[in-house]
Amino acid sequence: MSKMVRNIRFVAQYPRYKDKDIIIEKMLGCGDPANGYTEYICPDCLEIKRVPFSCKCKFCLSCARAHLEEWISKIEASLFEGVDYRHLILTVPEQLRVYFYREPKLLDELVKTGLAMIKDVLEIYFRDPVEAGYIVVLQTAGRSASYNPHLHIMMTAGGLSSNNEWRDIKYIPFSLLHKKWQYHFYSR
Repeated sequence: MSKMVRNIRFVAQYPRYKDKDIIIEKMLGCGDPANGYTEYICPDCLEIKRVPFSCKCKFCLSCARAHLEEWISKIEASLFEGVDYRHLILTVPEQLRVYFYREPKLLDELVKTGLAMIKDVLEIYFRDPVEAGYIVVLQTAGRSASYNPHLHIMMTAGGLSSNNEWRDIKYIPFSLLHKKWQYHFYSR
């Protein structure tokens, strides 16, 4: 089967990726002076320095780094000083990822499920409803660039109890997190 036929079939099955060739071409040309550049001239020695344009695509590994650093700066500015945070990663089982790929609407449910699971875990841990702070990031690619929907949740290492007292989270057993994630994931 030719590359063109595979592309046509792929785009027919997944129309949200109809512009993938444009994005790939843009990424492949990232940093190539043939795609444009800015020239700087030293006023003393008249040496010319050409700086090629980047693609500024979030899918490009080098350009995505700049987007990531900008996003991290914004997040750091919104964190509370003096409060500890925990990083939690919740993944979708490999066998079910294809369903999330075919139905992107499921990704919204994934975020809601993750938050419901954390609230449930905190209520069990403290034996009282506790409201923590969360930043939830949905990521759809893993390190190998394969489709791997998962949540990164940055949460406060504590929260406010029902009587507005701060309660610290010292340790939450992995088994509790794991079982609750399975329960909430499979019951939605």
